[in-house]
Formats: sequence, C-alpha cells, structure tokens
Amino acid sequence: MKFSNISSPGLTNSRLATRFIPKHDLTHPFRHLHFPLRALAFASLMILLSACEKEEEDDAALSSLECSSATLNGNLIQEEAASGVSVQVPYSGGNGGPHNGNTVESTEVIGLTATLSPGNVANGNGTLTYSITGTPSTCGNAVFALSLGGSSCELVLEVEANTICPDEVTFTYKGETVTYGVVVGANCTCWLDRNLGASQVATAINDSESFGDLFQWGRGDDGHQNRDSDTTSTLSSLDQPETSSFILAASLSAIDWRSPQNDNLWQGVNGINNPCPSGFRLPTMDEWTAERQVGIGNAADAFSSPLMLPASGFRESSVGNVSFATLGYYWSSSVSGTGVRYFYFDETTSILTVGLRGTGYAVRCIKD
Repeated sequence: MKFSNISSPGLTNSRLATRFIPKHDLTHPFRHLHFPLRALAFASLMILLSACEKEEEDDAALSSLECSSATLNGNLIQEEAASGVSVQVPYSGGNGGPHNGNTVESTEVIGLTATLSPGNVANGNGTLTYSITGTPSTCGNAVFALSLGGSSCELVLEVEANTICPDEVTFTYKGETVTYGVVVGANCTCWLDRNLGASQVATAINDSESFGDLFQWGRGDDGHQNRDSDTTSTLSSLDQPETSSFILAASLSAIDWRSPQNDNLWQGVNGINNPCPSGFRLPTMDEWTAERQVGIGNAADAFSSPLMLPASGFRESSVGNVSFATLGYYWSSSVSGTGVRYFYFDETTSILTVGLRGTGYAVRCIKD
C-alpha cells in the first residue's frame, strides 16, 4: 500500500488531505468506486453467484415419483435398529439435473428416517436410493412423504413384529378340545380370533354364533359363563365357587360374586382362574386402549378391526338377564378400586370404563 498527499480545494498548503489507495486499485473491478461502494458491490456479486449456484443444485425435475413400485432391501423389525436397510424408488421423466438430497421422518410407525444423498437424476427413467435408519417403535406401516423435483408420493414400508404369532391354538374349553385362530392386533400383539365360547369368527357385528360366553370377572371355566346357566343368590367365599351357576349380587350395591374380593384371580397367565389357553391371558386396560386408539370408535369399527369384535352383549349382575342390542362389553384384567376396567362400544362410541365384577362380559384372550 501507499499513501499520497493531494491538495484539496479550499485547503492551504499546510493542510493537506490524505487519501488511502490500495495497491490493486488499478486492477480492481470496482476501482472507479470509493471503498464502501466497492464493498457493497462485491457483496452483491457474491449473493448473486450464490443464488445461481443454489438454482443449479436444485435443478432436478421429475414427471412422476413411483412409491408403489419401490423395492425394500433388508428388513425392518419392531424395536430393532435398522442396519443396512435401503429402498429404491423408481421415477420417470428426469431432466438430468442436480438435487440436494433430503431426509424424511416416518409417521404412523415412528422412529425411522429415510435419507437421500445429493446427486443428479437421470435423463428419463431412473431410481432414487434412500437409506433407512433408526429404530421403529412398533410393527405396522412406516409412512414417508417423499418429494423431489416437483413430484411426490407416499412410501409405505412394513415393519415386522419381533414376536411371531402362531396360526392357531388348540386347548381344552368346557371339557372339549377346541382350536381357535390367532390374529395380530395393535403394537404387534397376538389375540385369539374369537371370544371364548364362540363357535366361529364373527361374520357380522350381530353374528350370534360369534358372541361367545359371558364371564363374571375372575371366575374360571366352570360353566357359569354359559348364557343360559342357572343363577344363585349365594355369594362365594372361595376363589373357585362350588357351583356352576351365575352368582347374583344380593343387591345393586353388591358388586362382586365373591366376598371378600380377590384382585388376583385374572392377573397374567398365572392368574388363579385364568380361563385362557396356555400362554394367553386377559388383556390389560392399556392393551385395550391401544386397540381403541388405532381406530375402534364404535361397533362398526370394532367388527372391521383385525380382532373382528362382535357386539356380544352382557349379563346383568342383579337378576342374570342377558342384554344384546348393538353393545360390546369386554373384560380387562385391570382392577380399579372395587370394580374392574372393561372395553365398551355401541353404535356411536367406544370407551374404557369401570364395571361391577359380578356382571357377565365377554372374554377375548391375548398372548403374553
């Protein structure tokens, strides 16, 4: 750099104006501008160049992105970290332009990320390769909303259960050998395909052959659950009553067939009176809640769900009458004070609430 003293109009020889001149002034593209203006012009040029580069990087265009024809490489398993998993998604109408890549988080089954690295699309048809990472929260469908080059589609990848449900279960019920199928419910749980005592899987919400039996909470397979069983007003002091009758409550305020109560009769596979086949048990309130949250909002939903639940009615605790209508009552194992939680649905709603232990409700068993 150099400094030069230059006389300025209106100044005496003893008062000289000093100007700073960079050495490269003569070759600077903005040398005719003062320094602040040169800096502003240079910054504007950089912004323009950056914008041009960005436009070039995002120049990819596609006619269509075809998620329905995607190919999954590797397996996605419930609660296991994805390793070496990728998916190839075909597209058509590529313009050969570059793209920045992207990442997409899964919905429905959460916990997974699909990542597309930066690159170029082909001219015409080609495929995009997404790497899949993360740990799926449950089984079911992991859904990714993919978008690139003006095209988008919904990629659905199946996440497998980390436990395999058997196809069927054979066990002894009411003194006879029976075989029930098994279906997969929410969170990859395994359920019997029908209510205990049902002769078939439900074919309609009001299919009486699929209704099954009506158990008083905590009682075993002793015959009381038959819809036409005799009744008695004598309460039991035993976990396993010496009667096959439906035990009526002494009054509306009497809430149990047993006195005193025992909360442990249907707790888990080792519950004292667990009526389910070996390895199965009564579902908990949380397990019924999971089924409700995946779409059982009323009786029609209950029947169309994987469990195909019929509106099996209930048996009153005080007089023993059986009521039908379009009502579903299903016991859980979850005790709540002197009552027990159960799952209820009708034509317009569904709810988890508390019922009297002496009432007769349906039982649908779940694998432990």
